[in-house]
Amino acid sequence: MCSNSTVPSYLHQNGRPIVPDFEPTELLFRRYPKEPLVLPGTSQISSSAICLREDSYNRELFSQAPTDVLYDEIQANNTHYYADWGIVAFQHTQLERVYVPSDPKDSRRFRASVVHAPNECMYPHCQQEVTEETAGGRKVEPPKSIKLKMRNYMGDVCKAVKNAPL
Repeated sequence: MCSNSTVPSYLHQNGRPIVPDFEPTELLFRRYPKEPLVLPGTSQISSSAICLREDSYNRELFSQAPTDVLYDEIQANNTHYYADWGIVAFQHTQLERVYVPSDPKDSRRFRASVVHAPNECMYPHCQQEVTEETAGGRKVEPPKSIKLKMRNYMGDVCKAVKNAPL
């Protein structure tokens, strides 16, 4: 049961199950800090805004608005809301992708995917996972070169839904 009084109750898990299947066009929302900004004259965000550490999203299917992603369900004092942060959106299928190292001698293949990973206070919560296909599909921390490819690609395909102020 969620004890965070700042997260609206419609976002609480309340015993609802994991829903592993996504609609191909389902959107995933992610918050980003004030800097770096949306690229001038576009709705694209700089790839430097894409942090792949603890990479999480909120599912559109279980959200009432993209701004639901601004609630911090794990903040120690349970009162944080990122009102001044921006929001980007991806289609689920855009994040399901295989990346290969640039070095032709490196035959590894890394599959990025997003899984529904709700917690008590944030049912829409999802987590990005990377597996190494050439290692039996085990979950791995991708090498820096793959992270850079992921960041660049994600920066190209995401669209700003809410800009962070200057």
